Amino acid sequence: MGRLVIVVRDGDIEEVLSDGAPPEVAVVDYDTDEDDPDELLPVPDVEDGEVTDALVVMVNVEVNPGRVAEIHTIVKHGVAAPG
Repeated sequence: MGRLVIVVRDGDIEEVLSDGAPPEVAVVDYDTDEDDPDELLPVPDVEDGEVTDALVVMVNVEVNPGRVAEIHTIVKHGVAAPG
């Protein structure tokens, strides 16, 4: 089973970690009030399929199985993995 860890700081995705072959990850932001209109792309909304302008970026995924396992252990059990 492939697992991901998505690191968000100040509302921005800072990094994505994978425990196996890295998937391609596209991040779609429909909240575009402060974005340059020239940077927006027409994208179907994930809920209703209606096409709307959104900011879309591809995120690089780092393969780091040890870190992913440690974070998933913490989430599942509420304690840090032995170090």
